[in-house]
Parts: sequence; C-alpha cells; structure tokens
Amino acid sequence: MSEIKSKYPFLAMGNLLGGGFLVVAVFAWAPATVAWLGFAVSVPLVLFGPAMAYSALRGGAAAAGERVGVTMLGLITSVIAGWTIVASLVFVPTTARWLIFASACAHVTVSMASLVIREITTERVVHHLEVGDREPLAAR
Repeated sequence: MSEIKSKYPFLAMGNLLGGGFLVVAVFAWAPATVAWLGFAVSVPLVLFGPAMAYSALRGGAAAAGERVGVTMLGLITSVIAGWTIVASLVFVPTTARWLIFASACAHVTVSMASLVIREITTERVVHHLEVGDREPLAAR
C-alpha cells in the first residue's frame, strides 16, 4: 500500500475534526474563547498540511496526479490554518469569531472534498477489475 493511501485518510480526518470542532465552538462559546480555541486548533492543522504533502511526495507507487493533488490539499490546509492563527491573534474577538468560522468551514470543505475524491478514485479502480473465466467447481 502506498504511503498516500495509508496515512492520508487519517490526516484528512484530523483536518475534518478540527474544522468541525471550530464550527461548533463558534456557536457554543464566547468570542474570546473562540479566538483562543481557533489558535489552539489551528497550530496542529498547520502541521497537518506539510505532513500531507510529505506523505504524497513519499508515495512512490501512487500516480503523479494523486501526488500533486494531495500535495496541493496539504498546502491549502496549511494556508487556511495559518490565516486562522493570524485572525485569532490580530483581530478583535467578535471579528475573529466569524473569520474562524469561515476558516473552519473551509477546512471541512477541503477535507470532505478530498476524502470524496479519494473514494471515487478507489471505487473506479475496484469497478475496473475484470474477472477472468473460471472453471466450474464440479470440474476440479
């Protein structure tokens, strides 16, 4: 199994959980708390991006298109998380709350899209497998 197929889904799910947690946090806590939670959740998400890109670059058996796609998704994740860190520290908490909400929605969207694309390509491979002629059981 390639490096991408073994590690990438866990990284994408981490991205999804971080974004989903922040979406809920925006509506559950006060703006100042949300700003600090946005900072705290975005720090590991900034590290998930390079981990995704690294797993893509090490995926020797994977197609070049898959490696480029996963690398780009990793870079997009890092950019979104980096912006969330800046937003949580620079803007006032009431403004940061909505910027964090937008970033969290972006994390969820990127993660879900990447997981769906991965499953579609996996399904296509499975459905293209051909079954050869087999002799009946009685002939064995």
